Amino acid sequence: MKRIFQILSALATLLVVFGFSSTAFAQGADARGLDTGHGQIALAAGLAIGIAALGGGIGQGRAAAAALDGIARNPGASGQIRGR
Repeated sequence: MKRIFQILSALATLLVVFGFSSTAFAQGADARGLDTGHGQIALAAGLAIGIAALGGGIGQGRAAAAALDGIARNPGASGQIRGR
């Protein structure tokens, strides 16, 4: 039952996202003959920020995992690893 709820909530989220995106892209500047390309720039900027945040999060996670692994292997060096 829990799995079905997760699937249904994911589908509901997708439907909401697709519903809002259709209204956001409706009757843009190109319908008036003025294709400025600002929508594509905004989309590219949003994707770039998201990918940069993902990369930063992965890097911090790997650094923390390596530090904890080093402390687990040699607890005496924990002060040097943490940098106090």
